[in-house]
Amino acid sequence: MGEATTTPKNAAGAVSVTKNGDSESGYVKVPKKWLVVGAVLLLALSADFRTGNMAKNLMVASIAETTKTTITAEEDSVAQHTQHVGMPAVSDDFYKETVRTAAAAGTQPTDSPTNKPTPPPSSPPTTNKPTPPPTENTNKPQQQDETTTPTSLTLAELATLHVLKRHAFYENIDEPQTFWLRGIGHLFLQRSMILLALPPNMDPNVIHTAKIHLGTNDTIDANDLRRINQPKLQQGQNTIKIYNVFDSELFQEGSNVHKLVHYNKTTTPTIMPDTTTTRNSRFRNDCHRLTLWVRVKGPEIFSGMAAVVNATDTKTCYWEFPFHLDVGGTYEIDTKILMWDMHNARAVHESSCEMTRIKDQAVLNHIAQGNLALMGGPFGPGSDGRVMIGNESVAVVENNAVVHQGFKGFKMYSADGSCCQICNRMRPYCVYFTTPPFHLQGAAFASNGCELFYRHDTPDEFILRSHQIPSQPSPRRTMLKNGHEDVPTVNPSNATETLVYGGIPKNDRTSFVHGTPFDTKPTLFLGCGWSNWHSLDFPCYSGDNDDQPYLPMKFIDFATTNSNNNNNDDAQKQLPLCTIQDEAVSFDPYNPPGRWVRLGFNDSTICPTPFTQIWNDKKKMKLTSVNPDYPHCWHRDDFREFGKFCAEMNCRFISKTSTWRSSFHDESQFMGVWRNYNCKYMEYTLAERQECITKRKISSIETKGRSMSEFLEVYLEQLTEGIEFYNETSAMDFKRVIVSTAIFAHRLSQPPAKLRHEILTNKRDFPKVDNRTEIYWTSGQFFSSERDTNCHLGSGVASQGVFEEGLNGDGGLGWKMMNFFDPTAAFTYDTTGQHDGLHIGGPPMRMMLTKLFHHMCSGVLGERGTVV
Repeated sequence: MGEATTTPKNAAGAVSVTKNGDSESGYVKVPKKWLVVGAVLLLALSADFRTGNMAKNLMVASIAETTKTTITAEEDSVAQHTQHVGMPAVSDDFYKETVRTAAAAGTQPTDSPTNKPTPPPSSPPTTNKPTPPPTENTNKPQQQDETTTPTSLTLAELATLHVLKRHAFYENIDEPQTFWLRGIGHLFLQRSMILLALPPNMDPNVIHTAKIHLGTNDTIDANDLRRINQPKLQQGQNTIKIYNVFDSELFQEGSNVHKLVHYNKTTTPTIMPDTTTTRNSRFRNDCHRLTLWVRVKGPEIFSGMAAVVNATDTKTCYWEFPFHLDVGGTYEIDTKILMWDMHNARAVHESSCEMTRIKDQAVLNHIAQGNLALMGGPFGPGSDGRVMIGNESVAVVENNAVVHQGFKGFKMYSADGSCCQICNRMRPYCVYFTTPPFHLQGAAFASNGCELFYRHDTPDEFILRSHQIPSQPSPRRTMLKNGHEDVPTVNPSNATETLVYGGIPKNDRTSFVHGTPFDTKPTLFLGCGWSNWHSLDFPCYSGDNDDQPYLPMKFIDFATTNSNNNNNDDAQKQLPLCTIQDEAVSFDPYNPPGRWVRLGFNDSTICPTPFTQIWNDKKKMKLTSVNPDYPHCWHRDDFREFGKFCAEMNCRFISKTSTWRSSFHDESQFMGVWRNYNCKYMEYTLAERQECITKRKISSIETKGRSMSEFLEVYLEQLTEGIEFYNETSAMDFKRVIVSTAIFAHRLSQPPAKLRHEILTNKRDFPKVDNRTEIYWTSGQFFSSERDTNCHLGSGVASQGVFEEGLNGDGGLGWKMMNFFDPTAAFTYDTTGQHDGLHIGGPPMRMMLTKLFHHMCSGVLGERGTVV
């Protein structure tokens, strides 16, 4: 068997770019001085994150921040979070005022039964219906007095305002390190990026020139945006374009933006981007390093990764999302920041840390008391009396004091590998790690974290401050009690019988690990979804805004001239039946295999029975009832029911507002199916399914896998209820059908070579097909979270090809793949259990079982069923 490729054929060609440079933007630490002359003078001393080169920067901030009406949740979240974790005592009124004046938490719209979304009252502004643009040309920028509050801004300025307001919010609650870790904060402070998403067919030339009038709370009128340049949807191909509009002049002293941002603290912002190396975005060539998710939601629903448009000699790179529109109606645009260097996931998989595991309980107890010298190898004398860690050429310890800090992770099941990668992500400052953290009480397999060791010159803002471990000493510098050379001998016989390091139960799988990180360029998850690193100690306080590029217009109407406007049902019926070959996963935004199409929830010709749900106690969820004679009824949903229940440990510590609840969650009457562009699926009644089972002599249909398989089983039980399977004891011509999830998410922590070997040798989880078995498997899903440091969208894309080579067809184990990746992209934020961005149920999982019966039965039933 030849070498597998971890990227399918379409994965790279259309969207990758040639890398012409790899400069990293940096951070600056600002001296804490104020000059108040009617406004706040912020004197920023820029320092490149990698080189440490210093440069001066000026920025002025004045008062005017968005006041939101729906803010209670974020107020409570911030107040509870800071109170719980032992942050400096500040009154509740301060936090409420801070949130009201700086949070800018978006209010999501509600879709009506006619699929006409009602625009939200908050920024970005929306409108129900477009109005014709005025006949006169008003595109010229308006001049404004430098001393007055601006009444209009360009689109680039509005995008900058969107980011700086969020920056002010995190500064005002004294959590700058949380902002630069993720989303728009990471892009702004580390990559010199501010993203602006333009509606389809809008001229990008207006970004820096045309002025948009500001309304109450700095919102804009979408009609004014249409006046500037009429965005429109058209039949056929449409494209959303996303640009980096970072320009330091937009937030410098005297700029329009700085007059509208209020840093409410009595100190200056602690970190700002280094504007000496990258002043603006006009000639960037690194867009390929950032992965963006886009969704266009209306009568048809399109979703996936944005494509990268390469930079040229005269034009900067940017992102675009193409989609082919046929059905008229109102469409809503959403986009999210997901990953940085996603395509480096395979190299990260193949990297390894140098780690040492300590199990001697007596040694562990001494280490827990701060006796770091007992760790042995990593600490040793360096030149000029300094102490070194490992082979680091820069001293990390001076005067016998080690700079370190711990934090608590979320679902950190493989803490040693996770801490290794997290330390690598924090390079060059992080040079060593241990797990569990020193001050985490009762550390265990289900409750763990990392202790990160920093260079002695690390700025305080880049030492990650824990909320969940409030008892850590301050300043975070621990003395080496026994020096560096004279390490006393510890008698193992004095070990404690009931406790190991930090209070870990003796029989728990957790042990003390310490080591140095590898130096491979890391893959970073930047979204606000679940993260084993971020969710507890470093949350997004606005899941709506903190990972969202600026969207000046979310809703656009499309009035089709197509006479066949019944969701293209007639055209769909003319297509050939889908085969297993039509299940290929596409990572190419220009060639998607299909899209979601809404059906009439109350259309009696489709489903004459009322919508009902049943409670499933096994998975704590409501399921749509199955009508044996009208299979389409199964595709109805009440999205208000998704994500209400969280059974995981530490769920109570997750910030209430860190989760994005899109307008989908306001829909109580959704009905939709996945349709391929080039083929059709058939759906069968109970009687037709029984006929298929009988003719094919199928004795059982079972699911295999882990948690995803358990969810799949719940839906499968609905379709097989009432079916009589073939009695395999009466003859030897029976067929067993298996539906496997291939334990996909759990296997992503394995390097490709190890994964390939396991698929070929682990016969329990990966049996080979024989004449008595027929095995289907669901491809990897579209992740919008980071379950661990190797379980995310990047690792899923990198590993998909390895799974396909090992499992599919005659060249592998003879399994048959069903594309789960593309259908889940549209619902990855909305129909996951607990909003975890991984266990994607609802419409996509029902479509997997619709596909299953189609592929099992279309050979004997043909087109006798109903076209999906």
